[in-house]
Amino acid sequence: MEAHSNHVDVSPRESGDSENGKAAILTAIQARAGAYDALMHSATHSGSEPRSTRRAYLDVELSTIDAALAELRRRRNLLSPASGCPPEVLSNIFRHCMELEPNHYPDPKDYVGSITGELCPRLGWMKVVQVCSSWRRAAHADGRLWTTVTTSLGARWTAEMMRLSKGLPVYWDLHLPTTLSMDQISPLSLLRDSASRMYGLRILYDGSDPTYRARQQQQSLHHLPTPALESLIIYLRDSPFLPFNGMFRDKAPKLQTLYVHNAELPRQLMGRQLTELTLLMDDKYRIFFEAREFVRLLRELPNLASLCIKNHTFGVNDRDEEANSQDEMVAQCPNLTSVTLHLENIAGSLFIFNHLATNTSAQVSLAGHYHPDHPDPAAPAQQDAAIARFAERMATNPICADMRTVEWRSYGVAHTPIREEADRVDRVYERTLTLSAWRANRHGYLLADYAGYKSPPPPDLKITLGFRAYQPELDPEDILPWPQPFPSALNVSLQTTGRRRFTVGSWSDVLSSFPQLKWLRVDRELAEYFLKNLNEEFGPSFPRSIKTLALLGVFWGTDEDDKLEELSTDQMLANVWTEAQESDGALENVIVGDVLSCSGDWQACIDEAGVAFEFVKRPEWMDESHEDWDDRTDW
Repeated sequence: MEAHSNHVDVSPRESGDSENGKAAILTAIQARAGAYDALMHSATHSGSEPRSTRRAYLDVELSTIDAALAELRRRRNLLSPASGCPPEVLSNIFRHCMELEPNHYPDPKDYVGSITGELCPRLGWMKVVQVCSSWRRAAHADGRLWTTVTTSLGARWTAEMMRLSKGLPVYWDLHLPTTLSMDQISPLSLLRDSASRMYGLRILYDGSDPTYRARQQQQSLHHLPTPALESLIIYLRDSPFLPFNGMFRDKAPKLQTLYVHNAELPRQLMGRQLTELTLLMDDKYRIFFEAREFVRLLRELPNLASLCIKNHTFGVNDRDEEANSQDEMVAQCPNLTSVTLHLENIAGSLFIFNHLATNTSAQVSLAGHYHPDHPDPAAPAQQDAAIARFAERMATNPICADMRTVEWRSYGVAHTPIREEADRVDRVYERTLTLSAWRANRHGYLLADYAGYKSPPPPDLKITLGFRAYQPELDPEDILPWPQPFPSALNVSLQTTGRRRFTVGSWSDVLSSFPQLKWLRVDRELAEYFLKNLNEEFGPSFPRSIKTLALLGVFWGTDEDDKLEELSTDQMLANVWTEAQESDGALENVIVGDVLSCSGDWQACIDEAGVAFEFVKRPEWMDESHEDWDDRTDW
């Protein structure tokens, strides 16, 4: 049975105004409702049609009404203030929206989520085209808004963005594997057609694709021309070492940014104009380079401003440091202000840095595994040669001369790290010895493990040496002999921990490293040895320049082993305080843990000397349940 309707004209001409229009619409709806009531009543008695058929009739009419209402809403939107905004103003607003909310995920930390689907594809700024027709027309008319083409939204959107870009230079956000559109227009064919005007390309590759469709698509992109390419990002997940070198025809004359994750380095693209080079591998993978050859590559990049390499293995020959003159091997990069070399072995990181001439204000981070007992008999010699050259170079490096806050810190994890953890780039060592230095004069950076102090910014100079738990201890002077090259240091911390301790051979050499020292922190057993050394007959004098002395993790009020010694820690501290006061030293206060702040369970010599204390407290989460807590934590 077919539903027939009574025609009711609700045109604005007859409705006259909004009230008449409203009445006409309600009359039409009531008429249709009455018609359906009659239809349902007759069908109930006749039993000629099932309920599903009658419901389908009503669904069709409701869809028609929804479409008609959409037309009315569009006309209403034309009367809104937003629709009256000039197109050129809208374009400027949309371009700001495009920067604030792009149609893809530009942050590398989101790459995995984008590949796995944990992060949904994003329209970003493109949502503005859904506001009203005038906004849509303004957006479609400005080709500059559509120059970032992403395949994450599907082939139809990809083709539409290419059409709306109006022949302008484009940035491609390519997700592999990708799908074909209904009319069989592949995004890959669109990419190839636009390669000559492509100024940026980001490839996110899902290596876990079981159909190998991604590999086939990658192989179909051979010999792309790159005359306008300025930025190239290649991110592979769970499928390293794919030969992306064959994707590009020749050198990219305008390439400035190169980011490669789990893939081979496309060396043929690199030229003198390159400013940013990032080479990353997941912790479970490795790519091998000859360190000497890589330095030669860097010598061809004089405009480099940022260099970041993680989890690559660099082969170092101990004769390289001797057989090549400094002028021959040094890569001159005067604009290089950011250096991150976190390689498999510390010898490789130090070798590359030893042969880099950076900007004097560069921010440097070096890391790698230190092997005191490497199975390769040549490895210790290579490592020792790189360390010796590093110490020699740092003695005169202007980067060290500007550091005002310096920290040596050891650390050990409670549990062995899982090496095969998925998608992990930054390596976790069982034990570490770390040097951190900042140009800023901020002693608060050295108390970041206590309540009320914020985490410091990334150091301007950081050196991290990783160990196995069973390997012998390493001291700071094994890397940088005392006195160390930090003449401007005002704040210094020597923070040893229970699971990885370090020692000091000569406190006189330590103190002479920092002629302007005003703030000093020493922890645990090392602090007790420091006090003992100051109290020895031929020990060093306490520096008159120090205003604050932080002695943390030290047992006060009683001897650790409940034995009587010549001098207790309390007496040694009282002697140091008295000496500083009598010699007109600057010492004003001593920082200790808050465990004794209430009880005041000090030996009498502390009160007699008049030691002024400042107490610091551990954060609430640092209690006995925490893996880093031990019996010295609160002292």
